[in-house]
Formats: sequence, C-alpha cells, structure tokens
Amino acid sequence: MIWGDGHSDCGNAFRRFWHMYGHADLDPRTTLIITGDGRNNYRDAGLEALRSIHERARKVYWLNPEPRREWNTSDSIMETYAPS
Repeated sequence: MIWGDGHSDCGNAFRRFWHMYGHADLDPRTTLIITGDGRNNYRDAGLEALRSIHERARKVYWLNPEPRREWNTSDSIMETYAPS
C-alpha cells in the first residue's frame, strides 16, 4: 500500500490487487483481510476496485489500528471505505 514516495495509497493497492488476483483467485470461498488506517494521502480511493473485490469475495474485513474518532481526520478516508 506504500507508493514510491513513501506514502500510503490504498486506491492503487486495491486496483493492483484486483488486476492481479480479482478474476482468477477471488471467489465465494475467499476471505480478505485488509490492515491499515485508511490514510490515503489525498489520492484516489479506488472504490471501484474495492467494490469489485467485495462482490467476488465471501467476506472482506478491515482491521484499522486507529480509534474510530480519528477516522476522517487529516488524510484519513476510512469512512469512505466503511460500509454504510
């Protein structure tokens, strides 16, 4: 999830993961665990790729080490990723 400049880029990670594993390796038996704080450094969120991953996988869990009160502060877009 770290981009070349040393900052996290969740959207790029989701797009790359979908491109590499989405069609062949994800299926209704798949459980995906994402770890991270949802700080995307003002980059594209990659929601289309994350939705595609979620549609193919059985379950997607996100483990976030930050307290919920810190979501959406500064460069965090965790609530964008959280299910509604």
